[in-house]
Amino acid sequence: MNRDVAELDTSGRPLPVWGILSVALTPLAVLFSILGAVLLETFVDKPGSVPMSTLFPGVAHAAMPVTVACFVNGALAAVIALVGGERPRWLPIVGLAMTTVIIGLLVYLRR
Repeated sequence: MNRDVAELDTSGRPLPVWGILSVALTPLAVLFSILGAVLLETFVDKPGSVPMSTLFPGVAHAAMPVTVACFVNGALAAVIALVGGERPRWLPIVGLAMTTVIIGLLVYLRR
């Protein structure tokens, strides 16, 4: 028995891609920042050069631009989803709230 993909999707609504991205990019920022720091370490760590861990105190300074980029992209995805009228509405609102809380915590803990 062979079914078409069109038969399986009976809702007729498009997938809320921007809303999903706004929720997913905040927790994935940690993973992406670790991967970015590891990649940066492998490209910079050449024979005779100083390792990244002594150039920056810890991996956090090397990974911070990647984390900030994920947070900004998550917030932009939420704004695009809200302006574009994606349904369900709660998805980009949750993503924007998560991003705002995490950025607020980072600013508070940095003091």
